[in-house]
Amino acid sequence: MNFVLIGKGLWGNKLHNNLKKLGNVKKIITSKDDYKNINLKNIDWVVIATPNKFHYQHVKFFLEKKMNVFCEKPLTTNYNLTKKLIKISQNNKTNLYIDDIEIFKNKKIILKKENYIYRNKLSNYDFKQTLFALAYHDFYILSKFIYNDKTKIKIINTKNKLYHFKVENKKLIFDFKYDLKKKPQHKINNTNFESKKNYILKMFKNVFFLNVNFKENHDRALKASYLIDRIIKKNENTLCN
Repeated sequence: MNFVLIGKGLWGNKLHNNLKKLGNVKKIITSKDDYKNINLKNIDWVVIATPNKFHYQHVKFFLEKKMNVFCEKPLTTNYNLTKKLIKISQNNKTNLYIDDIEIFKNKKIILKKENYIYRNKLSNYDFKQTLFALAYHDFYILSKFIYNDKTKIKIINTKNKLYHFKVENKKLIFDFKYDLKKKPQHKINNTNFESKKNYILKMFKNVFFLNVNFKENHDRALKASYLIDRIIKKNENTLCN
């Protein structure tokens, strides 16, 4: 299997180390390099690991070249653009997969009336960055339970690197708290997601050998993106009032 890797940052290097175990990485470039003149002959997958702001242009270009694309999450930082890229992949009958590494930990979550999501990480992310880098995973995992046009969002705190908000629907309450001043921890209720085990290779094997549900991946990614859009707008409105 032959790959092209776009992105040479910390995460890009981790992906590269795992891609090498599955085949040949024919080309590696940075987000600023010319990606439009890469020889795509005999390339099976293009892997995108560039900063979020480049995802749309990179993914769109390769999908329109009818290439299979694996993209680091989020697919874009905008719900409508995410929907557009998924539509392009469907129209061109190409495989598009958005990184969902937490799913491959195969954790069982027991939901209650009130649910608590804790994620700690030593980081300088602002609120938006935290939504895309950390909360996205939780929204993706819980997408079928929290996605609803009538879902209520309550912003509790977005200061001092402690990001706290609630998402509520008629049946369930989800309390999300991200503390970027503490050592890594990740729990959904009593289920621990924090692990030093490498799940990248497991994810790649399932995706590249088509042992995944691409439609479900797209649906979950769209729901996570939609919820992030709503939370960002809610926070902006809260700051204005």
